[in-house]
Amino acid sequence: MYILALIILIITGLVSLLDILFGISNLGGEGFNLAIRISRLLFVSSALFLLVRKDKSSKKKD
Repeated sequence: MYILALIILIITGLVSLLDILFGISNLGGEGFNLAIRISRLLFVSSALFLLVRKDKSSKKKD
């Protein structure tokens, strides 16, 4: 589960970075903008998943 979240985080992070640097959301149509928005949502979701899981696992060890 962690590996899948990490892969999603890396891929969607790269897409978000490309959008910030080069403005790729302005190049495509409405479907392309939707894909960028979904990528941002997946990035935030996977980052939150990793942070919450890491916090829970560190509390169990104490």
